Amino acid sequence: MIAKYLELSTRHIKKETIEGLSPDKWPYSYRYEEGVFITVDELGYPDGLPADLRLLIQYAKEHDVLLIRLDCDAEEVEDLPTYEWEDDRMDEDITDVCEKLCDIRTNRAKEKHRQAAKNAQIMIRALQVRLGEVSLAELRDSVYDEDILQEIEEQNLTVAESSIEKAVLEQEKKQLIEKWRLVNNWKGEAL
Repeated sequence: MIAKYLELSTRHIKKETIEGLSPDKWPYSYRYEEGVFITVDELGYPDGLPADLRLLIQYAKEHDVLLIRLDCDAEEVEDLPTYEWEDDRMDEDITDVCEKLCDIRTNRAKEKHRQAAKNAQIMIRALQVRLGEVSLAELRDSVYDEDILQEIEEQNLTVAESSIEKAVLEQEKKQLIEKWRLVNNWKGEAL
């Protein structure tokens, strides 16, 4: 025997009705991620059958169909009413988008954090050179980030001459080191 089935949008039935279907009682059904299959037979309608489901089964019988496939991507027909109900896939899509946005924000925050730490390190190293604590040659041997070295070398730094200038630079260096500690949760590691 060759039989045909009716494919309709899930919007032709209420969400509560689909959730009330069972493979163990008539009309027998099989649910899948995007919808449900519902059997149709020659029997009458049992008591308590929801009106939307009764209408679907009646429509299927009028078209000599023994199986209804309700799918979220299927077409709607004008002969049957449609019902609004929350699309769970849309909720999942929204959740995915929110998670991706959170990841993007986290990555941006991490990048901002890395850049702030790098800038602080550049300024601290430049102050060390200006205070005469290290030379550019010593920095080249101890700093492995080429961008940091290039930034410092481009500043054409000279060692501070006066004690007032050194005191101001020393104070600035202390403030920068404190910021560095806050940015990096620094616990005493060398800069």
